[in-house]
This record gives sequence, structure tokens and C-alpha cells, in this order.
Amino acid sequence: MTNIVGRFFRRFIQRFPDPAYELAYLTEQRSRQAKFTRAMCLIVGVAIVVFVLSSFVFLGRDAFEKVGYAQLYFIPLLFGYAWAVGRPGYVTRGWNDVIFFILIQPGMFVTNMQMVESGQNGWPLSGQFCYSLLLAMAAGCLAFSAAVASYLVLVVASFFYIWGLLSYEGVVTSEIGYTLNSYGTFVALLFYVNWAIDDKARRLFKLTRDLDAEKAKSDALLESALPAPIAERLRRNEEVSDAHEHVAIVFADIVGFTRISKALGSKGTVDMLNAFFARADHGCALFGMEKVKTIGDCYMAVSGALTKPPRPEKAAVDFSVFLVREAHRVGEQLGIDLKVRIGINTGEMIGGVIGNMRLSYDYWGDTINVAARLQGLAAPDGITVSKDIWELTKDSYPYDPPRVAHLKNLGDSDVYDIHLDHAAIA
Repeated sequence: MTNIVGRFFRRFIQRFPDPAYELAYLTEQRSRQAKFTRAMCLIVGVAIVVFVLSSFVFLGRDAFEKVGYAQLYFIPLLFGYAWAVGRPGYVTRGWNDVIFFILIQPGMFVTNMQMVESGQNGWPLSGQFCYSLLLAMAAGCLAFSAAVASYLVLVVASFFYIWGLLSYEGVVTSEIGYTLNSYGTFVALLFYVNWAIDDKARRLFKLTRDLDAEKAKSDALLESALPAPIAERLRRNEEVSDAHEHVAIVFADIVGFTRISKALGSKGTVDMLNAFFARADHGCALFGMEKVKTIGDCYMAVSGALTKPPRPEKAAVDFSVFLVREAHRVGEQLGIDLKVRIGINTGEMIGGVIGNMRLSYDYWGDTINVAARLQGLAAPDGITVSKDIWELTKDSYPYDPPRVAHLKNLGDSDVYDIHLDHAAIA
């Protein structure tokens, strides 16, 4: 018998296994229901006032006064209930609802008794009270949001309450049985409606939470692949195409990568790249750079486009000096001679997202092509920059005398190499 009762309660009195999850559900559901419960209190209050004001039409003066005074009992209860459902602790205390609906029973009894004594409707007290109690239980079915256990307690209490009233009136056993059968059937249906509302609300809550979790995962994946502002624009279905001025771009390439990868093997090569690129990612955060992408053993970053350091060109040089030093540190850890070549340029670029698969925010323009060619001109552990970069950073870093290099589509141009022996990150 105990197992049967236990299975019944586990089936109909549902709870989420995680207490925090259950509390979140109660907070959301009962907080949302609170405004409807307060509206119900207002509607019932107005109905009581209308009933009292209109009852003089069918009640004598004495009965009108008695019925009217009896209604005053409900006013403070309605105010108190409306106040209680607005309190923070209401969401976890379903017994507040039970207390209110139990407290209204004496008022209903007195009102019904006064109506019966007036002799105006010809109903017996048991019929009058049964009708009123069913109205109250129907209201409770909606008010007991996410409180199925509490509503079940009220259903059982009301059943015994009306049984006691029928016995008190001396109603014959057959009438008691018929009344209780009819009343029990109706409140059982109300309990099922209350349970069904809670069951559907729980399913919807879980579905919403699962959907939010999946959305959070997809957002995290999107933001890991794209800068946050760009990811937000894509979520709004915007076309992402931007023109950027005065952007500094850095190309860093590992020297002798083919030789190193043969010596390290596949796993060792991946470990080496992961260690170096992780330090480069840290440098981006440190100097206000934006990582664009890695292309094989080449690392591409920009400043002044989506990130706005005070001096984008100096940030690019700071980052490049950092990379040279970090490459040496990673090489020491792995027992290899790890060096990089770096090229830096500044100018205008176009940024945007194209295609529908493996999205990334990329950049295009001659400024990038020049930076890539400058990287090819740099010596191992060297940083070669354009004349524009030199003009904007010569106050912060020492440079070797300019040298003339042939740049495709630009002809012969002066390029500058940072003198790293004396360089210091400001």
C-alpha cells in the first residue's frame, strides 16, 4: 500500500531532481502567476461589492444587512492574499494559498447561512455551500500555480469540510452520498486540470531551458570563431562589410617550419604550434590586438579595426617584439631553435564575413599584401616594417637605417628593421 501511495505522489506531485532547477521553475512560474492571482483578488473584491450593492433588490432589509456584513469578512482576506503573493518568499511557500482558501470557508458558511435564512432562493444550506465551495475550488485550481501538492491538500480538506457540513445538517445518508459523489467528481476534475497545467508548464520550462542551453552553446561557438560585435550583427541577420582606416597589420611566420615539423613529428608539431599560438593569443589580449587567423605556421593579427588601442601602430610593434621573445621561450621549453619573421604595415582595409560555412571575419586590401611581403623580407628574429609604421613608432623603438626593397606592385620602397638588441616594450 505504501508503494502504491508513493508511486501516486511521485507521478502527480512532480519535482525536478535538481533542487536549484526546481527553485528556478517555481520562481518563474509562480512569479508570473502572481499578477494573475492579484487580478483575481481584485475581480473577486469587485464582485463582492457588486453583490452587496445589488442584493437589496431580492433581499429584505434585515437579510440585506446580515449578508452585507458577512461579506466584510472577505475584504481583509483578499487584501492580505494579494499582498502575500507579491512577497519574495511566496514562490516557495505554496501553503500560503492553502491558508487563504481555508480561511475563506467560515465567511462562505456565514454568507450562505444568511442567504438560506432569508428564504429568497429556496436552496438548502448544503446546496448553497456546495455551489460556493465549487466556485472557490475552481478559482484555486488556477491560483495554485506550480503547487499541485498544496492544491491536493485543499481538495481533500474541502471534501471533508462539506462532508462535515452535510452531517451537521442531518442530511440523510443517501443525499450525503450523492452530494459527495458529485462534489468529489468535480474537484477531481479540477485537480487534474491543476496537475495538467503544472505538467505542461514543467515540460515547457525544461524545453525552454534546454533551448537556452543549446543557444548559449551555439553563441559561444560563434563568438569563439568571431569577435563578439560581429557575432551579434550576424545574429541580427545583418550583412557584415566594413571599411577600416589606419589599421596596423602583423604577419608572423615561423622560420624553418618544414625542417622543425620533420624533426618533431605530427604530434610534436601540433604541440609546438599550439604552445606558440597560445602565447600569441595572450599577446593579442595584452596589447589590444585582434587575432584574425592562422594560416599554417603563419599568425595574422590587426589593431585599429575592431580593437582600438590608443596607438594601433605602436601596439602592433609591441606585439611583434613580444612574439619574437615568446618564440624563443617556447623553443627553450621544447628544446628547439624557434624563431619568427614578422612584417608590419598600416593603411586602409576592408573587413567582413562572406560565405555560409566556417565563418570568419577576414580582411582584404593592398595593406595586407604589403605586410605579407614585408614579412618575407625580414631576417630570422627580425621585424620589418613599412615607412608609415616607422614614421609612427620611431619615437618608441630604435631602427636600423632604411634599406631599399622591391615590393610587388609598389616598386622599390624603403623598409625598416627594428633594432631588437635595444628594443623595449613601453
